[in-house]
Amino acid sequence: MRVLIVEDEKRLAQALGQIMEEQHYQVDIVYDGADGLDYALSGHSDGRHYRTQVIGGRKYRGRG
Repeated sequence: MRVLIVEDEKRLAQALGQIMEEQHYQVDIVYDGADGLDYALSGHSDGRHYRTQVIGGRKYRGRG
C-alpha cells in the first residue's frame, strides 16, 4: 500500500515516513500543500495509487 505524507515540518514528516516504511508501506513525502495536491492528482498517471494520505493539520494558504 502506498501512502502520501504532506507535512511542512520535515523532521515530523521523515519520522512518520520511517514508521510507515517499517510497517511495510511505500511512502512518498512532500513538504507543502501545493506539491501534495500535485502528487495526489497525478498519482494515477504516474503509476502511483494512494490508499491513504496523511496531511498536516494546519490549513492556511495551501500549507499544512
